Amino acid sequence: MRENLAAAGVEGRDVLMVGNNTKEDLAACQLGCEGFLVTDFLIDPVGFEVFSVRHGSMEKFADWVGGSSPNAPIRRRHQRRHRAGGGA
Repeated sequence: MRENLAAAGVEGRDVLMVGNNTKEDLAACQLGCEGFLVTDFLIDPVGFEVFSVRHGSMEKFADWVGGSSPNAPIRRRHQRRHRAGGGA
């Protein structure tokens, strides 16, 4: 994951990792990525406490990322750019 971030020229704080594997997908959170654990078809080889991270079904994720939530990542990114004086 570290190599992917470097290749894309982004930092972990700029990335949202979405996945269903508590070990492999949520490892990105250790690099500063925000995570969303999809509980549909959950793979949990380590007995992870799901409630410790943002999680839900694919439908819940689509609602959240689509902006219907006040904490949606697209909305937050848009707000950050405007506060920093950037474009849309």
